[in-house]
Amino acid sequence: MVPRFVVSFALVLNASPPSSGFAVVSRSPAVLHPHGSPAVLQPHVLAVGARRRRRSTVSSAKTTEEDTRSFASAWWQENWARLAILTCAAVYGTNFAMVKTLDRELAPSLSASLRFGLAAFASMPILMKKTASLRQTSLLAGALEVGTVNALGYVSQAIGLQAVDASLSAFVCSLTVVVVPALDAIFLRRKTPRGTWLGVCLASVGVALLSFDSTMTDVARDAVGGRADAVAVVCTAVQPLCFGYGFWRTEQLLAKSFDDTVDASLACAAAQLAAVKAAADIWLVADLFDGQPTLPASAHDVILAVTRPDVLAAVAWTGLVTTFATVVVETVALAKISARESCLLFTTEPLWGSAFATATLDEHLGTTATLGGILIVGACMLTVLTTSRAPDPDVLTALAAESDFHGLS
Repeated sequence: MVPRFVVSFALVLNASPPSSGFAVVSRSPAVLHPHGSPAVLQPHVLAVGARRRRRSTVSSAKTTEEDTRSFASAWWQENWARLAILTCAAVYGTNFAMVKTLDRELAPSLSASLRFGLAAFASMPILMKKTASLRQTSLLAGALEVGTVNALGYVSQAIGLQAVDASLSAFVCSLTVVVVPALDAIFLRRKTPRGTWLGVCLASVGVALLSFDSTMTDVARDAVGGRADAVAVVCTAVQPLCFGYGFWRTEQLLAKSFDDTVDASLACAAAQLAAVKAAADIWLVADLFDGQPTLPASAHDVILAVTRPDVLAAVAWTGLVTTFATVVVETVALAKISARESCLLFTTEPLWGSAFATATLDEHLGTTATLGGILIVGACMLTVLTTSRAPDPDVLTALAAESDFHGLS
């Protein structure tokens, strides 16, 4: 019997039939036959060709699948922070109904102390574990500074809402998106893209239309036509300055963290929550000494009010989810995207709040509010399109190399 590798070699070279009586016909499906006549191609030759074709098809499909997976991974690396901020905005939108439940049963200072106390308690393990990161990057002082400023914003908002229409307060708070690029331009001399400013204008107009629609909330309907005193107006104007500075300052702090940005972000968030909790407690103590009539008369009354299922649910949701979880996610995301873009994405918060109120409180958006929501979504799309980039080829290369290393290719 002629060895198989000799047959293959003869086929490749288009060799003439050997003198021993064997015939090789290389350009047809016929091959060796003892008497020199054509024969059907040997099964093992067909099997080899089929295996090669299958390998080629599988390899091509595998390459396509890996390219798709690598592109998806690169897209996720580029855009996960934006999706995280939008999720936080949606969760923040649920705050209205929850806080409304709390304020119906508890004084604002007491509900703030409970809410931020639960959030600070949940963040203590992070703060203790990431203390080394705070020491290495000198983030502690900056985080406490941001927490104190944010606490001032919360208190100012609460005081302002006692006399200022809720819709007006929401519109003024949305001006945070103007504060951040203004701070960039003043202190960092940073040039702001035109698309960002156009997004700011669209977002501000959208929030104005959404907020001034009197069908949005019961509070807005009840407050229409109310007169605000000077203190409430000043406090309402302070809140976007505080929250905008918090966004901007957090971005600057994380930009100086060279060792581990994620650890630094988590430590910064935990320290901020501790500072906000301390400020809420100071507010509560001040109300106690001032004898606020909205506070429970005794500890027994406090326990009765706090242990109600609806109050417990509202405290747990606002403390653990809308405060602790969102602040942590938001702070980590700020290490990936700019504070200006995050503020613009956060302008969708009134839209999410309106949808949540419609679902839970049977409130409905009017035509004006619907138009405002469209403008807000358009502003968010504009800022994402003008600031996002296509997946970096270096990122794709690194992902492909990692896949090869782990035997995925």
